[in-house]
Amino acid sequence: MAGDFTVVNDELVEALLAILRKSQESKQVRARAAISLGPILEYADTEGFDDAGDVPISKRTFQGIQESLHQLYSDAHTPKEVRRRILEASVRAPREWHENAVRSAYSSGDDLWKLTAVFCMRFVRGFDELIIEELDNKNPDIHLEAVLAAGSWGVEGAWPHIAALIHSRRTPKPLLLAAIGAVPSILPQEASEVLSRLIESDDEDIVEAVHEALAMAEEPSEEDEDDEDAFSHKGTLVFRLKPESTSHAQGHKGPQRPKNRPFLRASHGNRQKRKNSCGSGNVKATEASRLGEHGDS
Repeated sequence: MAGDFTVVNDELVEALLAILRKSQESKQVRARAAISLGPILEYADTEGFDDAGDVPISKRTFQGIQESLHQLYSDAHTPKEVRRRILEASVRAPREWHENAVRSAYSSGDDLWKLTAVFCMRFVRGFDELIIEELDNKNPDIHLEAVLAAGSWGVEGAWPHIAALIHSRRTPKPLLLAAIGAVPSILPQEASEVLSRLIESDDEDIVEAVHEALAMAEEPSEEDEDDEDAFSHKGTLVFRLKPESTSHAQGHKGPQRPKNRPFLRASHGNRQKRKNSCGSGNVKATEASRLGEHGDS
């Protein structure tokens, strides 16, 4: 099944949707079909359809995916596991209905639904307080998703926890990599001091993640770039016309995109996020990149 958007096209999307709609198909296969649609949704939502050829699917197909996923998620007869994966895939291109869906999943009293909800908080804004709360969750999968969500939105209230994970020598590697990746979006000015010890690590993945985090911390913020672009080299104030949102396809108002884009960045620290962004739960990297199937299925 599709997991890599470079081989996705309109026909393959229709095939995946056909599997997803087929109630006679096993729930595991339907769930895999759903989560496989996540990467192309995010890519299309980010790139937009202004320039032909930028996205391997048409705008009509993109909108069809969104409509189909919403309908199937709203169908009470859709199995729980399939609905979870539909929600996890569909939030990669957020729509208005997602906020209530995530809140409902979070408050369901079901640990798997809560895991899905915290995963979705990486893509849907407005959950900073819940993200901070879930940093203390004893479930390691939910804890990891909360750290990734904190990094995605630059949640400043998460900083003490993130710093503690980095300083502790007992932090599991996946959690440590997520914490390292969160540093530049939360407190970039602290990156050098907080991450300095890890530069000498014997683990190449950790060293690479640290170097990427340090490089990201040195990049100007979007606010700084906007301030710089507002003036010409002569100091004359100029104005640029730009969209209200980076979500081209849906016309969202206000900043909708996380500070860290887990799927689209190519270097290692964000490959770790990309590996975990196909869906909630732990999974081998090869499984996630190829199929988007996850260990708690």
